[in-house]
Amino acid sequence: MKKVLLIILGIFILGILGRNIIAEKAVEIGTQAVTGAKLDIGKLKIGLLSGVIDIKNIRLYNPKGFKDPLMVEIPEVYVSYKTTSLLTGKIYIKD
Repeated sequence: MKKVLLIILGIFILGILGRNIIAEKAVEIGTQAVTGAKLDIGKLKIGLLSGVIDIKNIRLYNPKGFKDPLMVEIPEVYVSYKTTSLLTGKIYIKD
């Protein structure tokens, strides 16, 4: 029983520590699956307690066949939200 709890705790800690990489890859893979266009994210940072999401160097590429390979480039997206609003079901975004 202790082994199972330690394994679960370890997975939980790895998930918390790796949340930024996990979220970044999930968004990149999900975007490509839905749109067929490649998405690159330079850096994604999620502050669990601070209520901040900061994404830098977003590049969305055109599908094959377009003259210009790059569709859009966004230097930074910054979102500040009220963390307690996540529990109510109505997300309050400050910035």
